[in-house]
Formats: sequence, structure tokens, C-alpha cells
Amino acid sequence: MVDKLSVLCGVSPADGCSLTEGMVSRRSRTDRVGNVLLGDEHILSPRLSDGGISLALAGARRLNTLNPSPPARFGEQVDEVSDHPGVPRVWLLDDAIPFVGRGRNVMHGYVLGADPHLTPGQPCLVVDGNGALVAHGTALSTAREMAHLKKGVAVRVRDGALRED
Repeated sequence: MVDKLSVLCGVSPADGCSLTEGMVSRRSRTDRVGNVLLGDEHILSPRLSDGGISLALAGARRLNTLNPSPPARFGEQVDEVSDHPGVPRVWLLDDAIPFVGRGRNVMHGYVLGADPHLTPGQPCLVVDGNGALVAHGTALSTAREMAHLKKGVAVRVRDGALRED
């Protein structure tokens, strides 16, 4: 799991080890990893279809603590990107926060900024202007596409962090 977090989510191996310390994996009858748990919380799961990972809300919250600031606004100069810049983040317009926080998808016209290492099909975090987690999901476009497109879904949200269950 540390390797997948490092390669697919940009998490440094040291941070990946600290995140996965004490985690247990539930395995299927065929010995495949089903869910990764920390205590009673579901953190992440491997995607069997393509080898990627799917974050759970608890895992997204833990990953957001590694880099709690929002990404650069579109058009701003981005500092040099390291080998492990962290899980990609998408900065959401304040007007859309109540909807996305309850689990709605992020639409292109409501994105203010995104990390340049955002990859379609991989997990990302949706944050507000202060870097607080609003939701997490799967990016459907790159940061450059998010900067220019005005219609369509930018992030397919898996779970909103502001849900009241």
C-alpha cells in the first residue's frame, strides 16, 4: 500500500509508512486485499479493475493533514514540483462547497485552482480556500483542462466531508 500511495498519489514513502502504521488489511477468500482498516475505520481499498486505489473518507482526511494548504490558483506561478508532492488537490469555489460537501460532483466552472500533478482517473482531494477538506473523488481531467473548461464534470466525488449522516 505504501508503494501505491507513493506512485499513484504522490505521497512520500516516509509519510506513507506513517499513514499505514497500525493498519490491517481485510483479505478475500482468494487472498486479495479487500479493504485497509485503521482500527474500525476504512481508510482505502485497492481497485481490482486497474490496480489503483480508492480512498475512503477517513483516508482522505488523513492525507489532507499532510498538506493542509490549498493548491495554487490558476494563473499563479507554481513552485518546483518534488518527486512526492502529495495527493493532488482541487480548490473549489466557495459557492459550490455546500453541494460538493454533501457528495455532488465538482463541475469545471467552479474550480479555482488545482495541483499540476493531477492525473485523470486517480484520487484527488477537493479543498476550500483554507485547505480544509470538502470532499474526495476521482479526477476526470487534468489541471490544465480544469483551468480552461467551463462545462462538465471535473471530479467525480466519492464522498463529501460535510455530510450529515
